[in-house]
Amino acid sequence: MTKRSKGFSAIELLVVLVVVLAAGFGGWYIWHKNQNKSTAKQPSSSNNIAQNSNNQQNQQQSDPYEGWKNYSNATYGINFKYPADWKVEEIGDGSVDSSSTSPLTAQFVINLKYVRDVRYPEAASIQVLTQDITDAAAYYDESFGQAPSNPVTKTTNSLKGKQSVQYSFPGSDAGEKDYLFAVGNKAYLFSSAFQETHIQIDRDTNYWTTFDKVFDSFQITK
Repeated sequence: MTKRSKGFSAIELLVVLVVVLAAGFGGWYIWHKNQNKSTAKQPSSSNNIAQNSNNQQNQQQSDPYEGWKNYSNATYGINFKYPADWKVEEIGDGSVDSSSTSPLTAQFVINLKYVRDVRYPEAASIQVLTQDITDAAAYYDESFGQAPSNPVTKTTNSLKGKQSVQYSFPGSDAGEKDYLFAVGNKAYLFSSAFQETHIQIDRDTNYWTTFDKVFDSFQITK
């Protein structure tokens, strides 16, 4: 019988070497593949900077009041925004136009007017009435009831966190909007002004869009 020599034969050594190389290559391939996935998931710093810049630009572009001015009155708790081509006029003597037939009186008035030269510059007004919301609404109900040819829509849902009564004229060509708010023992009136003139004569086709944006920003903090 032939005696088997100790140690590995050349073929065995070759098999072991092939197995080791295959295992090493397999490990390297898996590591390299995972590194590529990790790199692909992590954007470069330059991409992050560009993305942050785009996000900031989108936020600025989404501001509907960009370029507008802000009005604030701590005495009456009134805040709102208005476009740059409007201006604010305050009347605080408590008097009303002597030619007016309205029994409603105001102790403070904010008139919003166009800066540009137009036939009637008044665009909207905010009045702090000396009457409460019950008396103010009663006057509006009686006045609008005398004009059946121009029907009015009246709603009484709360607005701006206050008891409110709203009037609008959907049947009118130009429309009209009046908002009453109960503030203590007084009523605040937010109303459109000369809307027919602005739309039909001054050709301000964006009048209602601008008016509604001003009203949306309107706040009462009293």
